[in-house]
Order: sequence, then C-alpha cells, then structure tokens
Amino acid sequence: MTRTVSFDFDDTLMGAGGQPNERMVSMLRWHSQMSDRCIIVTSRTEEHDSEEWIKANNPSRVSVQDFIARHSLPVSSVHYTEHEPKGPLLYRLGADWHYDDDSKEVQSAIDCGVIGILVSLEASWKE
Repeated sequence: MTRTVSFDFDDTLMGAGGQPNERMVSMLRWHSQMSDRCIIVTSRTEEHDSEEWIKANNPSRVSVQDFIARHSLPVSSVHYTEHEPKGPLLYRLGADWHYDDDSKEVQSAIDCGVIGILVSLEASWKE
C-alpha cells in the first residue's frame, strides 16, 4: 500500500545555511524507495519562494524547488500553507505521516488524523 508522507522544509529537510539535513533527506529517500509518495508541505508563502521575490528581497534564501533540484529529491509535489496550520491541508492531501521540526505543526497534523513526527536538527540516530 502506498502511503503519502510529507516533510516540512525549513529546519527539517533544509538545515542551516541552506545545507541538507542529511538524516531527513535520507529518510525521504528511504520512503521513496518503499514506494511512498513524498511531498513537501511548508509554511512558506508561494510568492516568497519565487525566484523573483528571493532575488529582490532575500538573495541568500534557498527556494524549495531549487533545493529539490540541486539534491535530486524524489518529491512529487510542494504545497504552501501561507503560515496557516498544516493539519487541515495534510488531511486534504491524504497524508499518512508528516515530519516537522515544529511541535505545533506536529500537533496540528495529529489533530487532523495524520501521524505527526517531531524532528530536530540536533538529534542524531542511535546506533
């Protein structure tokens, strides 16, 4: 059975300085290899993720689409919540799981029947 698994972007897939959070990028790739549909659900606004807006207002910002392309991520779609809680959108998208660094967004997912998983850039895998 194919699951829909969503990932937050800032501080979940992308870490400090626009670098990939290798642990979460590996998790995304693993889900894809398991035939899960991987999507990104970000609190960003779509306008503020456009190349034109970034160039004019925040040249050091990394766009979601550029990050996906640069790291060849198997992501089927990107969804912007415009700073609204993610849970209702995750529900509408049929998400089964959602990875996020924000405990409020994880709770929003759970409140809407989606398995929410809290992640941290500082945490490391236990061997």
